[in-house]
Amino acid sequence: MIRKIMSNNKGAALVFVIIIMVVLMILGKTALVLGNSERTFSTDSEKKMQAEYIARSGADITAQYFLADSNSTISGVISGDLGKGAFQAAFEKPDAATILISSEGEVDQVKRTVSLKMTKRTYYDVFTGIRQTGEDQDEFDLTQMEIYHDADDMVNLEADVPSAEDILLSGAAESDDNIVRRVNNTPAEPVVVPDYSSFTHLKKVSYSGGKATLSDSAYYIEDLSKGNKQYLTFDTGDEDGEMTVVVDSLDFGGSKGDVSITGGGVVHLYIRNSGIDSIIDNPVYVNAGGGGTLFIYLEAGATLGFQSNADVTAYIYGPDATLEIQSDQTIIRGSMIGEIINRGNPNGPHGEFYYVPLGDDIETNIELGYAKREYYK
Repeated sequence: MIRKIMSNNKGAALVFVIIIMVVLMILGKTALVLGNSERTFSTDSEKKMQAEYIARSGADITAQYFLADSNSTISGVISGDLGKGAFQAAFEKPDAATILISSEGEVDQVKRTVSLKMTKRTYYDVFTGIRQTGEDQDEFDLTQMEIYHDADDMVNLEADVPSAEDILLSGAAESDDNIVRRVNNTPAEPVVVPDYSSFTHLKKVSYSGGKATLSDSAYYIEDLSKGNKQYLTFDTGDEDGEMTVVVDSLDFGGSKGDVSITGGGVVHLYIRNSGIDSIIDNPVYVNAGGGGTLFIYLEAGATLGFQSNADVTAYIYGPDATLEIQSDQTIIRGSMIGEIINRGNPNGPHGEFYYVPLGDDIETNIELGYAKREYYK
């Protein structure tokens, strides 16, 4: 009787062990399947991410053609190998101001598509602070220039330098969170001087009682000068008025007398590369009252110097020209772009710069090319 009971217990134990082994085998197989699934999922996710990055890079490569040349005639499809995958990008121009790029990235048959919208650049994309456009610079030295701005404004300081830290700032600017240094090697569109053959032609401006007013819509002035105790006014008529002035040389000096804009409109002042350096000198105020908006464009190779107590409110665009800011007393308000921005020697510019963002929407006379706007899937 006892032997029979013991035999039954042995049988039950054996069945129990077999059940445990079967359960462990099932759990092991399940864990293996789950592990493989997780690895597969992880690999797929990684490939999807890689494919998306490749797609975005393909869009950027295609966009670069238009950033470098706004009239680029590249073919409608661009493709190439990148990293562990490849991309194929196509673009279309639904209108004269828009480019839509669609780029597909692929890694081991895993595909992702990214689209990029580009539109024509505006003054707001360009005049955002100070930019030096010269290529392959070792540094951009702004240590002798004090930089100011209103509380909520962000000031961009840009140059084609090895890294953002090679844009050298004064101590105050270095600790200012609203002053941002950026590496920018995007080509800037050159200044194209308008055809001035039909403009009102003056060799010099005539002053009567020390005053002169320009009120036509377009002038070609060989030597635009303002001497001591002379006051020069650009009268745009009203806030919708626009005046274009082309000069061979510019000399605003004298210990007294100002240059102003009345009417609240826009003055486009083009300085040609005539071989004569232009200069704004002494305690002369140029558009300091803010009666309008002044844009100064410098043709390739031209030079504009700021000396002594010059106080200028303007948006200066000379991506192939030189801006010489020579005095600690010089004040420039607005924004500026130049190929070389210095003190007239290898030292960096001196003086003060107060960034003033553009207010109203102002149409441009410059062909500014395209800017990347947004990525989307």
